[in-house]
Amino acid sequence: MKSESTSHRSSADKPIASEASREWEELADAVEPLVETELAQVEVPLESKDERVAEAAEQKEQARLEKERNESRAHEDLVKSGVERAADDQEESNAMRYHP
Repeated sequence: MKSESTSHRSSADKPIASEASREWEELADAVEPLVETELAQVEVPLESKDERVAEAAEQKEQARLEKERNESRAHEDLVKSGVERAADDQEESNAMRYHP
């Protein structure tokens, strides 16, 4: 008698299991877009963080290049003013030599 009730129960459980399986599949289908949306929101900050790091590195490189250009200009200006001063001194020296 026990075997009859067991076999009876298992055949009776099959529609219930099938129904539960179908409900789980429907639930999974309904939840999947939400999970994808949540994942996308997590991935975007990671990408934007990478972009911010790249932008910061680019800005740092631009600042370094600008500093080099400014230093080069300052050096050129210093050399130019030194050459002009030397030329002025030479003119003054020549003027004193020829016009005491």
